[in-house]
Amino acid sequence: MFAGWMPGRLIVHFDPSYLLTLNRTTAAVNGMTGSTQADQLGRKIGIRSLIPQFHARGLRSYQGRSIDLSSWYSVAFADSFPVDSALELYAGLPGVLEVQPVGIHTLDAVPNDGFFSQQWHLNQSGDHDIDAPEAWDEYTGNPVIIVGILDSGVRYYHKDLGGADASLSTPLNANGNMWRNTAETGTGLNNGIDDDGNGFTDDWIGWDFVTGVSPAGRISGEDYDTPDNNPADFNGHGTHCAGNVAAINNNAYGTASIAGGWGNGTLQTSGNGVKIMALRIGYSIMSMGQETGVVRMDLAAQAIQYAADNGARIISCSWGSSNSGGLGAAIDYFLAAGGLIFKSAGNNGNSTADYICDRPDANIISVAATDSSDLKADFSNYGTWVDISAPGVDILSTYHVHSDPTNDYVATLSGTSMATPITAGTAALIWGYNPSLTAGEVRQILLDGADDIDPLNPTYAGELGAGRVNAYMPFLDSSLPVELGPFTARYDSGSVIIEWETFSELENLGFEIYREIGDIGEGQLITSYRENNDLLGLGNSSAGQRYRYVDRQIIPGFLFKYELYDVNTSGVRTPHGPVIVVTRNRKGPATPGTADSKDFQINEYPNPFNATATIVFTLPLPEYTTLKVYNIVGADLGTLISEELPAGKHQFKFDGSRLASGVYYYRVSAGTFSEVKKMILVR
Repeated sequence: MFAGWMPGRLIVHFDPSYLLTLNRTTAAVNGMTGSTQADQLGRKIGIRSLIPQFHARGLRSYQGRSIDLSSWYSVAFADSFPVDSALELYAGLPGVLEVQPVGIHTLDAVPNDGFFSQQWHLNQSGDHDIDAPEAWDEYTGNPVIIVGILDSGVRYYHKDLGGADASLSTPLNANGNMWRNTAETGTGLNNGIDDDGNGFTDDWIGWDFVTGVSPAGRISGEDYDTPDNNPADFNGHGTHCAGNVAAINNNAYGTASIAGGWGNGTLQTSGNGVKIMALRIGYSIMSMGQETGVVRMDLAAQAIQYAADNGARIISCSWGSSNSGGLGAAIDYFLAAGGLIFKSAGNNGNSTADYICDRPDANIISVAATDSSDLKADFSNYGTWVDISAPGVDILSTYHVHSDPTNDYVATLSGTSMATPITAGTAALIWGYNPSLTAGEVRQILLDGADDIDPLNPTYAGELGAGRVNAYMPFLDSSLPVELGPFTARYDSGSVIIEWETFSELENLGFEIYREIGDIGEGQLITSYRENNDLLGLGNSSAGQRYRYVDRQIIPGFLFKYELYDVNTSGVRTPHGPVIVVTRNRKGPATPGTADSKDFQINEYPNPFNATATIVFTLPLPEYTTLKVYNIVGADLGTLISEELPAGKHQFKFDGSRLASGVYYYRVSAGTFSEVKKMILVR
C-alpha cells in the first residue's frame, strides 16, 4: 500500500555532460554545485546535499539499451518544502533528464494475532501444499545460489538462519545459510577498509541502506539514521521472509524451508542450502497508533544494484512499489545482470498491479497468495498480470521480536509477502540443481511445474498465473540434467583415470563415456552403462555417488578429450565436459635416423603471458613439423607450423590478444616425437 512521498528527498537523473560542469565536492557537503541556476534553486528549497544515488560500477545492456546509473543523484532538502513543488523546479532545470520523488510503501503482510501453526504450506494431506518433502528427496539446495532479501532487515543471528554459533551477543559468528562476503571476512571483520572495492566498507553479510528517516513516528530502538554493515531486523517481516527461503532444514531447531539444504539432525554452525543476502531497505514507524513496516523506493533501488554487483541471482521483494526513487533504472540493471525478481502481488484484494508487477519484463515474477484449500487468499490481489501463486495464509517461519531481542522466535504471518519468498526459494532450488540454467529457463521450469488451480477458483480463472507453486514437479522435467561434482581425468602409469560424483541422479539410467584423440574426427563411445554395470545410475542419489572408470586403451604422446553423457529413462542424453588429458611419450631407444625424445627441447615464454607468447623448440634432425594450439576444451585454434624444418632452434609467435584469459595448450609434432605443453593467458 502507498504510504506517501518521502519529505525532503528527490532522485534526479542528470545528463552526464551536465554533471561535468558541477562541483561535486561542495554538492555533497551543502548542495552547492557552482552552477548559478542550480544553486539558486537549491537555496530556494533549502538544499542540504546532492550525492550519487548509486555506487556506479560500469555499464550494463538491457533490451538494447545501455544502463548507466552514474548520473542519478539524490537531493536532500528541507522537509518543510513541498515535494511536488521541488520536483517541478528540478524538472525545469537545464541538464535534468528525469526527476522522481521517493515513494514509501508498506510491507505486504497481514498479522494473524500471533498464533503458531504447522507449516502446512510445505506438506499437507490435502495436497494444497508445494510438495516440499517430495522435492527434498531429489534436492535440498545449493549454496552457490544467493537470494537477496530486500526488506526490513534479517535477524541473521537467528540460529535457523545463521547457525549454532550465532546470537545477539556474538552476531559476527553468523554463518549457516547466510551469505557472507568472503572478500571482506577473509581480511578481518570490521577493519574499516573496503577490501573488495565495491563501495561498501566491511559489508560482511549485506548492507543496511536506511538513513534520513523523518523524526515523526520513530520507535525507540529502531535504526533510522546511518547506512552501515549491520542489516539487522527490528520489524520481524524480513526475518520471516528469509526463513521461508532458507531456514536450515533437519537441524532440530525452529522451522524448515524449501531451499534450506539438509542438516545432520542437530543444531549446526554451517548450512548447505541457498544463501540469504540481507539487504535492509525498510523500517518500523508508528502510524495511527500501530507499528507499521515501510520501505523506501530510493533505498530499494540502491539495494537492487548492490544485489546485482555482489552475486545475487534472485531478489525477493514483499512490499508495494512505485516508479520513484530511481527504482526503474536499478531494476533494468539487475535484469541486465541475468537475475530473477520475485514481487508480491499485494494485499488489497483487487486486480490493480503496482509498478513492478505492471512492468512487462518476463523475468519479473508477480506472486499471488493461496490458502490451505488452494483458494485465492481473500486479501490477495489478482489479475492477468499475475505470473504464479503460492501459499500465503498462516505461514510459519523465523521471526524477530524487538521487545525480546535476545531470543529466537518463530511466528505465523499471512500475505503475498509470504507467498513471494516461498516462490523465490523454489526457483532457487531449481537453479541450484542446475546452475547453468538462464534466468528465463528457471522461470519457465517454475511456471511449467505449477499445479492448475483455476478449477478451484472459477471466479479468478486466468488471474492467478500459471497455478500454485509445486517444488517437486520441476524435478520430473527431463530438461534438468544430472548435477555433477568435478568431472576429472588424469594420466597415470599408462592409463587415464576418469572420476566424477553426482549430487542427484533423477531418473538416470546411467552414463556413457566418449573419447576423442586431439583434433582427429568425432568422439568415439568407449564404454556405456549398457555393458558396464559400474556406470549404471542409481535413480535417486541425493547424498551423492562416486564413479570411476579407467581407460587403458590410450596412445602416449597425444591430447585426449573425454565427454560424459547421462541418459535418462526417456532416452534423453545430457553432455558433461569435455575434460582434456595430455599423455607423455614413453622413453625408449632411438631408432636409426630418429632422435631420442630427450634430444628435443621445447619451451615458451613468458608463461603466464599477457598477449603474445614465443614458443621455442630445437630439432636434433630435419623433420616435418607441426605446431598447433588448442583451448582448454580441445578446440583447435589454428596451426602455426606445418612444414619440413631443418635441424636446429626454431621460434614462433602465438598471438593471444583476441582470446580470453585462461589455460591453452600447444602441441609440437616432429617425426615420431609429439609433446603437448600448457601456457596461461592472463589479462
